[in-house]
Amino acid sequence: MKTLILFAHTFWENSKVNKALLESVQGLPNLTIENLTLTCPNATIDVNAQKSLLKDADTIIFQFPLFWFSTPSLLKEWQDRVLTGILYGDDPKMLNGKTFGIVTTAGGAESSYDGHHGATIKGYFCANLS
Repeated sequence: MKTLILFAHTFWENSKVNKALLESVQGLPNLTIENLTLTCPNATIDVNAQKSLLKDADTIIFQFPLFWFSTPSLLKEWQDRVLTGILYGDDPKMLNGKTFGIVTTAGGAESSYDGHHGATIKGYFCANLS
């Protein structure tokens, strides 16, 4: 089983937790780490290369710090270009049967995500899950 970690962090150089998480899994068998911050400078995304990484993976994990209740802008750009390209491209079922996960960190206090802004953190990521 092949796992792909798609990582994005606007402030990669100063990352503490996310950098440590990535370093802790480097070298694991059947794991590919795609650090979008390093491989897509200036948000220049090679859509075909990214689709190839997705196609080869059984499990796809998005890792990012939570910024303003969202992903970093590079990951959003990646989603817009790559996922839209898959959905409306030649192989819209390419991701069927794959497992997806999210690893995220939040720089704010736990109380920042208790729902007083309109939703809990679980609500943002698991709105349709019980």
